[in-house]
Amino acid sequence: MFIRQLRTPLRSFSRASAASTGTQLASLAYRRYLSDEARSIIDKAVKAQPVVLFMKGTPDKPQCGFSRAVIQILDLQGV
Repeated sequence: MFIRQLRTPLRSFSRASAASTGTQLASLAYRRYLSDEARSIIDKAVKAQPVVLFMKGTPDKPQCGFSRAVIQILDLQGV
């Protein structure tokens, strides 16, 4: 669904050197999907706590297998 939208802006990077292309693409993807406000909130959360988990659902009701597994691991570790 989003393939066309992702490919169009990335074509400008096709002539860049191989070493810098990865960095440019990562930067573009990072900035494209996060507002400055969201990025700021995430940065503050990561700096304020030793462990931060962004997951689907809540610890009591995880909404995917990965989230459920991470909650179980954190519980076993006492986090």
